Amino acid sequence: MTSTKGFSVWSAAVFISSFMAGMGVLALPHALSGTGWYGLILMLLACLNAWYSSVILGRMWIILEERWEEYRVKFRYPYPAIGARAVGPWMRYVVTVLLHITLMGIGTVYILLSAHIAQMMTGSLFTLDYRYWLLIMAAILCPLSWFGRIEEFWFAAVGALTTASVACISIFIAMILQIPKMENVQYNGASFGSAALSFGTILFAYSGVYMFPTIQNDMADKQQINKATIISFVGVLFLYIPVTVSGYAVWGSAVPVNIQLAIEEGYFNSFIGVCLALHIFLAFLLAINPVAQEIEEIFNVKSAFNYKRCLIRSSIIGIILIVAYSIPHFEKILNLIGGSTMTLLSFIFPSLFYLLLARKYPDSSKSYISLPEKLLIGEIMITGCIGAISCTYYAIQDIIEVFTETDITQPTVATSTAV
Repeated sequence: MTSTKGFSVWSAAVFISSFMAGMGVLALPHALSGTGWYGLILMLLACLNAWYSSVILGRMWIILEERWEEYRVKFRYPYPAIGARAVGPWMRYVVTVLLHITLMGIGTVYILLSAHIAQMMTGSLFTLDYRYWLLIMAAILCPLSWFGRIEEFWFAAVGALTTASVACISIFIAMILQIPKMENVQYNGASFGSAALSFGTILFAYSGVYMFPTIQNDMADKQQINKATIISFVGVLFLYIPVTVSGYAVWGSAVPVNIQLAIEEGYFNSFIGVCLALHIFLAFLLAINPVAQEIEEIFNVKSAFNYKRCLIRSSIIGIILIVAYSIPHFEKILNLIGGSTMTLLSFIFPSLFYLLLARKYPDSSKSYISLPEKLLIGEIMITGCIGAISCTYYAIQDIIEVFTETDITQPTVATSTAV
């Protein structure tokens, strides 16, 4: 996968795809129930915006390398550095905090889904409270987080992408097989609130753009990042579209929050559950590792395996577990993270930083912005701001409603949610 010189284009594409092709796909069919079929246009628009954001992030890193020698060697935190050079030193800390919140949020979604899948798979054998499954999943994931650095996790990237691909293909087949059994499928209208929450789900599904500068920094030829992103986005679309369309077409507005709940119990469902569980374990390691490494550097923890690393990473798992216990509904956290920090990091910040860097350093090779690109950047920023404000508002409102329920210790399993 890698060499002493760095990632190849295909290696980088695998890492990028493994960050994006995550558990968000399970909620995409339900996202259409909040937007109707127009949600497919929103999905394609989000994909285009995310891809272009990855392109300009790559350009900005080239600008930094051209102007400052310190960035021409391996640099572990390129995105915060871009923010610092574009806006000011304080923006480095803003980007870092948002990155940590986002990755911790992803970790929370993963641990909630892993507990949910485990409860589903074992339900026919024995009954175990969802809270205990959260503890079990945390106990399994905790020691796995102790080992390795992100560049050593090529096997996790390959495994996460492979298991996600197999799961998506299997879910699509399962939906097709259920078509003859479905009757009186209803497609209800969408409200502004439901569309706003669906927007957060769709953005979450294209998460990972904020990790692209780190992957680019590890490439042998950093100028080739655009090729890697094109391969990745095309591949992810091939996974997302069939699952999203088939799930909503078969179930309509009654499609569950987690599309796996729509699959009949049996060996096929169990196989999908195993693939998703493996994906979660591997993707969880990729998501948590950057947060852990930066915290370890702050406390001068050696890169070799030691007890300080174990304590720090166990503490991170503990924080994630507390959040999961407090809000045991993965789609609510998914909507909140997708509409707030992910929108900032994946859409708004890249466009803003690029405009500022291009103005500051017009003599750089990547500073020229054509008129069509300026229009696209404007569209991305406007769409991102509207989506971020509306989705965050409704996501917070949705989470507040959780604490008014009589029992918040069970995951969401209803076939639909009301806004």
